[in-house]
Amino acid sequence: MTAAKIEAEMHKIDGTDWQILGDLRTHGRDSFRQVARRLQLHPATVIKRVEAMRKSGLIRHFGAQVDYFRLGYEFMALVEVRCNAGHISEVGAKLAAQRSVAAVWDITGHEDMMILIACKTRAEFNKAIKHIGSLQHVERTITHVVLNVLKSEGDFEL
Repeated sequence: MTAAKIEAEMHKIDGTDWQILGDLRTHGRDSFRQVARRLQLHPATVIKRVEAMRKSGLIRHFGAQVDYFRLGYEFMALVEVRCNAGHISEVGAKLAAQRSVAAVWDITGHEDMMILIACKTRAEFNKAIKHIGSLQHVERTITHVVLNVLKSEGDFEL
């Protein structure tokens, strides 16, 4: 979805949609009836609005927010990646397919992408970092080891 389409979609949601989104972010396992009760809405209103937001792509999926460290992923890093000109999409797709890569962002600045990797062992971490640097069209990488997660995407309040 283009930035213009995303911006247009953002203008279509109202205060009730924002309330529903906020409630779902913290109570994602609750029924629509429970959400409706908390927000003093009719359950059919919540169902209709959630379905519309899901169809528009505003709600991408429902799932659990996972603490990678508690799952044993002791080695995490943000890796800046610079690619050869014209190969960002190709490299991004290769990175996204890697098991150890948790997220890939196309960014501005000196580098082209930022990725989040998560590994359980030092050997796996070492292999992942070296593999990323060896991919065709990757010019260089800069690795920032994550020491602690103070706030993650799931903690962002709407």
